[in-house]
Amino acid sequence: MTNEELLMELENLVIAIEDTFTAITGAICENTSPSRTLKNLLAAETALNVNHGPNEWRDRLFRSPLKIAALKSRAQAVNDPELQSLISSVLSGKTEDDPTH
Repeated sequence: MTNEELLMELENLVIAIEDTFTAITGAICENTSPSRTLKNLLAAETALNVNHGPNEWRDRLFRSPLKIAALKSRAQAVNDPELQSLISSVLSGKTEDDPTH
């Protein structure tokens, strides 16, 4: 297998993991409080960064689940400026390497 083929396989694996985490997060949000799920995911991401240092792969895998939780939290944010701000910061965090699929 060439390096290019290996990189393509790795990219496909990362996309599959990201999609799976996003689907699980969406299901959790449908059955619990989306805003609580969003806050818990953000707290978990922060704890991982504090305990294990920054990791671009982990950050990438967290982005889509955070965004789905933020989108599903919008209905709860109508009268909550703090939650609105949190949702806005998560949704505006798109980077150039976010998948477009």
